[in-house]
This record gives sequence, C-alpha cells and structure tokens, in this order.
Amino acid sequence: ELIYRGAPLWLKPNLPFGSTAAIFAVEHLGSDYKEAVKHNLAPPTAMQVVARLGDTFAGGLAYEAAMRGPGGILGAIGTHCLHNYCVGLGSKVRR
Repeated sequence: ELIYRGAPLWLKPNLPFGSTAAIFAVEHLGSDYKEAVKHNLAPPTAMQVVARLGDTFAGGLAYEAAMRGPGGILGAIGTHCLHNYCVGLGSKVRR
C-alpha cells in the first residue's frame, strides 16, 4: 500500500480516481504470469485473466477510496488485509 497508494497519492494527491487501482491490477497480472512461467505452469486462460483483473482492480479501487478517506494509509492497509482475507475464505469454500 505504501508503494501503490501512499507514495503516488502523497506526491500527487489530485491523481484521477482509479489510476492507482489500474496500475495495481496490471502489476498483479504480470506477477501472476511470471510465477506461472517460473513454475512451468500453463498461462492463465482468458477467463482467469478477466477474473484476476476484475478482482485486483475492484480491490485497488476500494484501497484507493480508503486511502483518500479519513483512514488514510492505515485505512488502505486495513481494507487490503480484509479483502485478502475474504478472497482466502472464498478459495476455501470453492475447494
């Protein structure tokens, strides 16, 4: 959060809403692809790419909204932790 929300929004508080979320989502997708290559796994399907971009972009929007709100960076960190926890629970339910 310090890298994706803190630094950009402290340096340029008037960035358009969603800009940090877009960069965050694309970086996560790139990281996922690198991990797949590293472990010799099949690349994600088109549906998996869409789902991952949707999840990380929606999360990024929530974190950015929290950062811009009264909670600041701590609100963004808390929101990110809660989102990751819920994604983990969803994965357990799916399995």
